[in-house]
Amino acid sequence: HLVDADGNVIGGASGAEVARGAAVWLRCGGSIEAGTDTRPGDRAPVAKRGACGAPLSAWVRALSPTDVRAVDVDGTAVPIGPRAYAANAGAVALVLGLVGALVLGPAALWPLAAAPLAFVAPLPAPAFLALLLGGAGAARGGPRGWAAAAAGLGFAAFAVVGAAERTDEGDAAVARALAPTVTTALFERKVDEAVAANAGAVRAAGRPLIVVLGGSSSGGGTPGRFWPQILQDLLGTRATVVSLAWGGATTWHLRRILDRLDVRADVCVLYVGHNDTTASVPGRSIADVEAGAATHAPGLMPPVSLAEARANVTAIGSRCARVLALQERVRGRDTVMNAYAAMLRDTPGVTWVDGAAIVRPEHLLDDVHLHPAGHAAFARAIHTTVSEWLP
Repeated sequence: HLVDADGNVIGGASGAEVARGAAVWLRCGGSIEAGTDTRPGDRAPVAKRGACGAPLSAWVRALSPTDVRAVDVDGTAVPIGPRAYAANAGAVALVLGLVGALVLGPAALWPLAAAPLAFVAPLPAPAFLALLLGGAGAARGGPRGWAAAAAGLGFAAFAVVGAAERTDEGDAAVARALAPTVTTALFERKVDEAVAANAGAVRAAGRPLIVVLGGSSSGGGTPGRFWPQILQDLLGTRATVVSLAWGGATTWHLRRILDRLDVRADVCVLYVGHNDTTASVPGRSIADVEAGAATHAPGLMPPVSLAEARANVTAIGSRCARVLALQERVRGRDTVMNAYAAMLRDTPGVTWVDGAAIVRPEHLLDDVHLHPAGHAAFARAIHTTVSEWLP
């Protein structure tokens, strides 16, 4: 995928899929073009989309960096990620099996029966197979067995650490490539879009006014029936619900959307956290960019720190008579989201409800977005709380 400076996937690609580990070239000459070097001198574009108007390095980055070796940006090589760890799992299994048979004897090699799992295990194939060989050595015991176990487990650890280091280097390369794109204007663009889309709804809203603040998990400006619309149906004429949620919005964005629209709400409902805490900006937070602070981290980092999120939520609360805040349920990120929940719970003037207690794993369509039944369950839970606050 190619992604523009707003974070939107550039569509309309045509041609063959980019091969894993390929070298990709990007060119900006009035339009964005991209392709791969399949043969020396062969630069037939596989994608062409839209006007550029700026150096390509300020417009385009690569997703899935482990699948791309390097990017040639307007003739300049930009490393975008680590080379994929290439290994033929079958050949490695054969070699390790032969070595193991010579060292340990066939009777102790039963752990290697799991070798086919190397194709699906979440480890580099050599690391997984070395781990199995280490298990075979431990099963045999004795001087030879324990020596083989130490060698196998040592190599497995070396391979895993090496893969992690390559990933870290790739993140740093992505951060360096993205750094020129990160300006306050880049983040303000999302605020501009949300304000333009919602100004009419805010002007027409009746009282009591309930404002929804969040990201794509709350609908995020996308047409459809999400929990804010279901909440309006449940409340009927008791209140007006206006959703200012916007795809990709952090609390930094939401605070500025409220300020720009000069909203004064009876209730604000925040379902937030995922966009604040996802490592997606290079070297400094949005607030650091706004303040002109220097880059202080080598790789990608969250756009909003916990302290900055607390300040944003507090500022949002100054425009709301009551604030109901919930942390998003994000599959696989319980530790991060629990810390975010603690911040919301401890912010003065905020009524916190545990989002993870309302949004169950079976309510999720993917890692963070709700499926229709999840939106309905979430709306019912919010209705129960806000109903008590309405006349």
